[in-house]
Amino acid sequence: MEASIPTVRSHANTAIQGSAIIRADHIPNTSTSRWQRRVWDFVSYSPLASLWNLQGTSVRTISQNTWKSIVADRLFGHAAELGFYFLFALFPTLLSASSILGMAARSANQIYTKLLNYLALVIPTAALGTVLATFNETNAAATSGKLTFGLIAAIWSASVGISAIQDTLNVVYKVEDTRSYFRARMYAIGLTILLSIIFTFVLVCLLGGDFFARLALQHIYHRFLAIIAAASTRLLGWSLA
Repeated sequence: MEASIPTVRSHANTAIQGSAIIRADHIPNTSTSRWQRRVWDFVSYSPLASLWNLQGTSVRTISQNTWKSIVADRLFGHAAELGFYFLFALFPTLLSASSILGMAARSANQIYTKLLNYLALVIPTAALGTVLATFNETNAAATSGKLTFGLIAAIWSASVGISAIQDTLNVVYKVEDTRSYFRARMYAIGLTILLSIIFTFVLVCLLGGDFFARLALQHIYHRFLAIIAAASTRLLGWSLA
């Protein structure tokens, strides 16, 4: 539903200026599409300086035109489509993440032990047994094939969601995509990988800043200097993110 917010604003923008230029009941039926094209060209090249500048048009007219545009462009259907694709991409992502965790536990037993000790501190005792059993099953069932399949399926599912975003924006802004299916999908996959790298870097910065802040609080014995060092590392992490 987040992707529908700017598109609703776009429809409202179009409705405001479209109503200010020409009344729908004054447009001949034979030339409706031509007048609509002229209105859209005017809105595209002369956007509103403020969304709240109604230019003498009533709020009722703007609301009606906005709702008609939303229904005509099937905005809610596109939003549901985006939600489905990105939710579907979550399952292969979890599969690849569990495989990565299991393979890392095999190759780095000390890190795995420290992780379990940390979980023992933050997870209630009643649920710790279930968590440990899940970790052991993940460790035993992790394979490189599952990791490869999970990554490919996750990237493909997320790229379908990115492609759906592109299609939705093309519909809203009346843009005809002339690219071939293969080329459009390659662009979507590349954008998916780029966004994944960016978000991974953001998480590394945030978690790394908190990690080094905790190290500073533990290993710097001067309390005031430790607080300054911790605040500085957290600020640096947030700034990089």
